[in-house]
Amino acid sequence: MKSIAQMAMPMFLFAMLAGCAALNRDNTPLLNAVEDHMPPSGLARAAAYPLMFPVGLAAIALDAAVVRPAMVADDALEDALEVWDDIDLDERYVTECALMPLRAAITPIVFAGSFAARSIFDIPENAEDEKRKSQARLEGVEALLDEAAALFGRGELDAAAESLAEARRKMEWGDPAELAARHHALTLKIARQKGDWESLNFWPTNSEKQSKSAAAPVRAVLREMRESDSAFERWKAFDLASGDLHYAADGTVPHILAQALDDPDAGVRLLALQKWLNRQGHSVAPQEAEAVRRAAESDESEINRAIAQQLLKLLVQP
Repeated sequence: MKSIAQMAMPMFLFAMLAGCAALNRDNTPLLNAVEDHMPPSGLARAAAYPLMFPVGLAAIALDAAVVRPAMVADDALEDALEVWDDIDLDERYVTECALMPLRAAITPIVFAGSFAARSIFDIPENAEDEKRKSQARLEGVEALLDEAAALFGRGELDAAAESLAEARRKMEWGDPAELAARHHALTLKIARQKGDWESLNFWPTNSEKQSKSAAAPVRAVLREMRESDSAFERWKAFDLASGDLHYAADGTVPHILAQALDDPDAGVRLLALQKWLNRQGHSVAPQEAEAVRRAAESDESEINRAIAQQLLKLLVQP
């Protein structure tokens, strides 16, 4: 029995820890804000660690001691008020009157228990409240995307980027794919106008929910980039589309590798070949394989011809 108890205790503690409210980032808004304001990368981020570490610890403490309890107080109150549900004075007047003192005595106990449990553990909100909050959050995201689009239209690029960043903070995995696509499209438009491709910060695409109609805004921007006079933009369009094939598999651009290998710039053709070389074993369409053959035989760049010949040996046609 002692050995069983020794085995059960760590499992019990692990289960308790797994349900801790602090592990759900929705419950740590101050810590999220600290991380959102960290420098993106490089020396600035490293230099910020000595300052941000104690600030982060303070944020964790405030989230646990102040923010999380404030977030769950209304749910705990609703749990306590459920003690008074289903009172039937018409059919059970005497019984209900006799139970009134007991209900009154139990109410603060239920509130205290629910408040403590919800503050410590990640207990789901009441279903109706959660649904209302989710709908309000989605409406807030849509409003921020609308605001970002309007600001972009007026040429206020920094303000538009800030609205996009705020929308991204409010978005959650499983949101409608149209929201992610709108965020991607606006991010690309701002990056093109500012010439800043290093700070691209997409919301992850839920590929299972993606559709041609949802991806249309992004495809429209990528199509403009592929027709740009800038070789770098044409390459970036190929790079992004090959990274997320949902954004490339439409009727207007069915074979992205073939188009990249027809680019007038030798550098774009080289980058396309190198990128696809790293995806060796990936299935390609006949038109793509034909484009690689042409590059292997007649590309004006000797390096491109050599890489194309190497890639030709690795291509897998469907």
